[in-house]
Formats: sequence, C-alpha cells, structure tokens
Amino acid sequence: SLTGWWLRSQRDFSAGAGLNFFEPANSNAGQNDSRTMRRFKSSYGVDVWTPGQVSLLKSMSSGASGTGKCQPVSAGSSAYYTTGSSVSVARTTTSSTTSVTSWNAVPDWIVSSGATVFAFSTSGIDRLVASTNTVTQAYTTGGVSGRGWWIKGSFLACIGSSVYRLPENPASPPAALPTAIPVGTMPTDWTWTSACETPSSILLGGYAGAKSTIYQLIEKIDISSAGASSTTYAITTVAELPYGETVLGLYNYLGSYVAIGTNRGLRIGIMSDQGTLSYGPLVWDLGSVEHMVGKDRFIFAGVSNVIPDGTGTDKSGLIRVDLSEPDSAGRFAWAYDLSTGVTGTVNGVCPIGTSNRLVIGVEGQGSFVESASTLVSSGLLTTGQVRYSTLEPKTFQQVTVRSDSVAGRIAVSSVGAAGSVTTLYTLSGASSSAEIAMFPRTPTESMGLQFNLQRSSTDSTLGPTLRGWQLKSLPAVTRKQQWRLPFVCFDQEQDRFGNRTGTVGNAYTRYQSLRTALLTGVPVILQDLINNEQYSVLVEDVQFVQTTPPRGASGFGGVLVVQAREL
Repeated sequence: SLTGWWLRSQRDFSAGAGLNFFEPANSNAGQNDSRTMRRFKSSYGVDVWTPGQVSLLKSMSSGASGTGKCQPVSAGSSAYYTTGSSVSVARTTTSSTTSVTSWNAVPDWIVSSGATVFAFSTSGIDRLVASTNTVTQAYTTGGVSGRGWWIKGSFLACIGSSVYRLPENPASPPAALPTAIPVGTMPTDWTWTSACETPSSILLGGYAGAKSTIYQLIEKIDISSAGASSTTYAITTVAELPYGETVLGLYNYLGSYVAIGTNRGLRIGIMSDQGTLSYGPLVWDLGSVEHMVGKDRFIFAGVSNVIPDGTGTDKSGLIRVDLSEPDSAGRFAWAYDLSTGVTGTVNGVCPIGTSNRLVIGVEGQGSFVESASTLVSSGLLTTGQVRYSTLEPKTFQQVTVRSDSVAGRIAVSSVGAAGSVTTLYTLSGASSSAEIAMFPRTPTESMGLQFNLQRSSTDSTLGPTLRGWQLKSLPAVTRKQQWRLPFVCFDQEQDRFGNRTGTVGNAYTRYQSLRTALLTGVPVILQDLINNEQYSVLVEDVQFVQTTPPRGASGFGGVLVVQAREL
C-alpha cells in the first residue's frame, strides 16, 4: 500500500548469520519465511541462540603462553595442551597452569582417552596418566611421528600412510607397532588427516594432492570354535570431496552427525543406519576448519583470523553451528562465537574436564580459556537490510527497540545500503525500550540496524539483553499531478474567433472515447495548449452533465468533467 506505515520487526535471532536482506518470502538457500525472519547479517561477541534475546558471550583469558603449536585435549578434570616446548595442564579449580616436562621428546600431536593422554613425536608415542601426570613411553615408531584418535575403546594411530589399532596399555612398553590395518595401497604422497567413530564403523579422512576422500573402516570380530578371537577389517569409500577441497578434520556428534572440516570451511554430514554418509553444502566458507567439539545441540569449530571485533584485524576463535534446524538445502544456522582476541592458526578446541567451559589453542600464542562468568566488554549484531520486498525508495522514519532493564548499554545505529553507519541513540540504565527517530531521512532503497551491546562498567558479569526491534517507514514514491477538468462537448461548437466546427454525432463519439479510456485503463495524452505542455495520464473518472437538451442537433451534448492522474 502507498498509504500508512510500512512495518518490519524482529524478536528472534536464533536462525543465525549470513542474511543480507531481511525479507519474508525469501526463497534463497531453501529458506522459509519463519527461518528468514529469525536471521541477521553478522555478529560478534553476542549469544543469539536463545529465542527472543541477544546477550553478551563469555570472555576468554590467556591460559599458558607458547611459541609453537598449541593443541588442547581434555583429560580427567583438566585440559592439557602443547606449548611448543612442553605440555601444560590447566585445571577447572584454578586458573593457574603447570608444565609436564618428562616427555621423551616435545609432542607435536596429543590425544586423550579421557583418563590418559598419548603424545606423538619422532621419538615414539608417550603415555601420560592424568591422575598422576606421570609419563612413560608406550610405543616406538621408528623415528616417525603421526596422529591418533581415541576411537571405540582404543587408540587409532596413523603413521605415514599406515593405520594401527593400539591398546591403551601395551603389555611391555615401549612396544613396537603391531601389524597395520589393511587399508589397501594408498598413493605415495597420501596423508591421513582425521578420524572419528560412528555407531557402526570408523571414518578416516585424508588426501593426496588435490584429491580428498573419506573412508569407512568396519571391524569384524570372529570367534573360532576353540574360543579364540580374530579381527578382520573392511574399508570402503563413503565420500569424496570436490576436487581441490581437502578434508582436515572429522567429528561425530550425537550418533549420526558428522562435522567435516576442510580447507574451504565446514560441512555437516549425516551417517545413515546403512552406513552411508551424505553431506550438505558448506555451512561456513570463509577459511579452513580442522578442530571441532560438540556441546548441547551445537558444534563449535575452530577458525583462524576471521572473527571481527571492531578493531579492523580479524581474530581467531570459534564459530557455533546449530544442528537442530537445517534448511531444505542442508545448511545449518551458524554465528561467530568465542574469540581469543589474537591472530594465529587454531590448533584445537576442547572442554576443561567436565566443565562447560572451552579451551582454544592458537599456534604461536598459547591457550585461551573461557571465563566462568566474566562477559566480553562489547558485542555487535547487524541486521539484514530491510527493503520491504521492493526496490522503490522509502523514508525510514522510526525504530522501536525493546530490551530488558539495561545493565550496561545498547547503542543503536542505522546502516545504509552502502554500509554507512549512523549513530541514533543509546539505551542505558533503567530504560528497557525506546522509540528512536531514524537518520538519515533521505529516500533510499533499503536500511539496516546495528546494535552494540556493552557490559556494565561496574560489574563485568552483567550486560544488556536485546529483545527485539520494529522499523516504521513510508513509501517515498514521487507524487504525481491530478486534474479535474470541465470540457464542453456538443455536436457543433464555436471557438473564440466565432468559427463553428463539428458534425452530428461528434459529441457522443468523443464521450465514448473518454469512457473507453476510463474502462480499459489505457493511458492518453493530456495537452496543455496554454503552457505548451503535455502529459501521459490515466483517466480515473468521467462525468457527463447536461442541464437542457441541445437544439438543432443530435440531442446529445453537455459538459464532460474528467478526472485524470499523471503517470
């Protein structure tokens, strides 16, 4: 409608980031109206996953500094992580860290069973008991390092192109590696990068050159008539990634979901009961993903140098992916999450023991631990551009913002179609809502909003909560001229010079032409002979006025009152 307010509002942000235009009936990426109206363009430092509110995330603090690779794993009630020259341990009961220095060599990959940490180096595989922090050498590897994962009750180790199943406690340590699992002949430059378990099998990912494949490894245990057991293996291909995309990490969560980290981003796959793996499009495609961890209904994936923080230099941290609601194309909701505040390659992410807090390891920087209660100092949410599903210009008049009684502040800004940001108003103190005038007021195709949430200046555990917003706008279409004109309409007429013109039936013919233009909606030309102007107009009404019948003619004639509107 061209009259009255045009409204657009949002009170739920839990469908994640990545929406450029905030419009219902948006069929892009297989979205429905409900999902579209719960999305936004971008955010950092805020938790959007509780329907009906946006609040600040927890902050992160430095755990142990390091100059090399920093890979964290969880064991017992602690988190262990490499720090370049040693392995440090952080406990849930204290923020302090201690170093474990009794390794045979500095580990370059560590993996945990929950109670034991295995460390890979060129000197072999060392074993650390988390309850005592004592280290012994478990296996020799012939001077070659590798990678390993705790899968189905034992360690799966990949050394070179070979794959081994290793008991947690070898009989006579340090033990030689057992016979490798038969996985077929791999290319000479093949590299195993990742593994995870599913309810019925093991998934192994790797690559050679630009070709990357995910295999399914099925173990079968046979019992002979004498009671002796033997294990056989079958390996099949379950997924091949697009050429040039390399699998870097695999993580199974909640039984059927498989997070696939690649050099292009993150995909979510689903493992069927029949053992087939189907994966969808890239959920997030702004950089490589290798390390992931699950919590509640979410996957947290480590990302390097991509999380904005308002400084102009993107930082390393996590994105959060919601597994509960994929769209019809197989994409899941996501948003930026915890930020370390530093740059560098993310080497791992894990919880601290049984706590709900996460640890992120960043190469060359060290570990960063999620706070139990302290919030980030500020966070930002930017909505999609509102254009009311039309390219016509509008004037955005007012925004209504709803929030809880504010502990801290919420600064509200408008975001123009070209990205320009204009500060409008700041909610603070006891103000829980405000009706705010929009600027700039010049007609424009679209407008977005930006909300900067800032924690309390007196209590770092308190911050504001945004509940929703509503925009009011008016169409800014150019108003057109309207005319209401009387025309003399007789069979014969006389001009100002006394010249008579016309024939019998001429009045009715002209009347019929105007009536046809009215009924059909066909534009006609209106000429202004006095001012030498002409307009294309639409006839909207024709009235015929006749007070007395004309004499000496057809009997049809009078005054036509024509109402017309410029097109």
